[in-house]
Amino acid sequence: MVDPQHPPWVWLAIAAIAIAGSRMIDFIRFYADAVVREKSGPAIQALVYGHATGIDLGMLENQGFYDSTSRVMNEVETRAPMTVVRLQDLLVTIPNMVGTLYLLVTVDWRIALLGVVGILPNMIVFFRAGESAWGVLTDQTRDRRLASYIASQIVDRQAAKEIRLFGLKDWLLQRWSGHFLATRDELRVERLRIHLRGSLSFFVTFLLTLAGFAWITLGRSEPLSPGAITILMTSFLGLPGAIFGVVQYVAELGESSGLASDIRAFTALPTPHATQGASATARNRPTSESAQPADGGALEITNLHFTYPGTSAPVVDGISLSIPAGERIAILGQNGAGKTTFLKLVLGLYTPDAGTIALDGSDVHAMPAAERQQRFAAVFQQFTRYPLTIAENITTRIGDRSGRSDDFDRVLELSDMKAFVENQHDGLDTILAPDLGGTDLSGGQWQRLAIARAGWKNAAVLALDEPTAALDPMAEVGIFERFAEIAHGRTTLLVSHRLGMARLADRIIVIEHGRVIEDGSHAELLMANGRYAEMWTMQSRWYQ
Repeated sequence: MVDPQHPPWVWLAIAAIAIAGSRMIDFIRFYADAVVREKSGPAIQALVYGHATGIDLGMLENQGFYDSTSRVMNEVETRAPMTVVRLQDLLVTIPNMVGTLYLLVTVDWRIALLGVVGILPNMIVFFRAGESAWGVLTDQTRDRRLASYIASQIVDRQAAKEIRLFGLKDWLLQRWSGHFLATRDELRVERLRIHLRGSLSFFVTFLLTLAGFAWITLGRSEPLSPGAITILMTSFLGLPGAIFGVVQYVAELGESSGLASDIRAFTALPTPHATQGASATARNRPTSESAQPADGGALEITNLHFTYPGTSAPVVDGISLSIPAGERIAILGQNGAGKTTFLKLVLGLYTPDAGTIALDGSDVHAMPAAERQQRFAAVFQQFTRYPLTIAENITTRIGDRSGRSDDFDRVLELSDMKAFVENQHDGLDTILAPDLGGTDLSGGQWQRLAIARAGWKNAAVLALDEPTAALDPMAEVGIFERFAEIAHGRTTLLVSHRLGMARLADRIIVIEHGRVIEDGSHAELLMANGRYAEMWTMQSRWYQ
């Protein structure tokens, strides 16, 4: 009934304001959700990705580490912002539930206590159910990784040739289905089991609460007033929905707690390669034609030992070497002898199990990562092909054209890439990715670009791991001719199976089973008639 003291338009205005206010609150909440999703997710992702770049390289050789990392990387993008939103939803829902319980207290505190007692078991059941779902995801990690890898190969430009040539479509799809569909079905069954278990718990709790409500209400010595009955009925009808909303959010948080545990474990890993943001500006300095490599470069390696995580056989077993500044060392040996592992230890990428590596008297692994990055440069056999411009691939800095034109000319000359760059319409700004509107390079051209990247840095120590593996013989001859210039003034460590290139070194060491078995110049090792002489004789026959 409308109050006669106020005209109808007043009540209409109040109703309109209430509706508008409700819509405004919905809009504010929608905006807040969007902001939380946009900012919380990327912030957590940036934390995880930033930490990943500083972890010791040896960890990347362990399957358990990859399983844990895969779970974090795959789930953090979607689940992290959702977790923050669910916390926000929980904070919104709890006051409504508390308000309902307060109304019940005004009628009878025992009824409110029944509501609280009904909430707690459901919260525990749903939280543990969420943890159980994450446990299933954890057990499925390897299958999910394989399914993701196979899916990426199906659409990969490099793999497309063999897929079509060898007719691998059905085989790949069968493998993908076996891994992906099995994990999907298992997770669906587990989620259904969780839902049924939670619904049963909620239903039983609701019946017990209803029975307690009836017992308390009917057993009162004084009858309830019509207003109290209205409050009880309204609150009792609204309380189950509020409780169910809370426990559902708790279930999702329980599942996210597994992710949170994995993130905490991941971010607790040591990061010997972590750098401060400012270090990027000083990391790669151009080497102009008149500039000399950084001073120093003397290496002292003492009783070095290293075994890959999860294995028992040492890959590097007690190597000790003294390398004066500016000396060029060739490292030879059969496949699996430990050459590349030894090189990565010297570069500080792996942490040795025992022994020390000192650069100009300073422990390499105790150096700040930024200093280590500045003093070492390398060309790896498995180098990275960045889908960026030629200039960015050389400087490894986004949008960097700060170097002088003669800086770029010099490293392009050293790597025999100058003519190619000059023939490109966009020159150094050519994007090296056909799927991004750019061009692609051959395997040899990519390797030359990796050599240019190493030559760009004003580093005291240069490491070359099979730097000519992807080059044709004529191109290799050109790199041989430039080798002395590339290595001039630098301490150079060269890993190669091409003994012709090893001849250009001042000193040759032969590694076998993780140990140095021969050490000397080309002439000295030939006269010793040992393993190097044997390899030289065998390889020379192919050119006779």
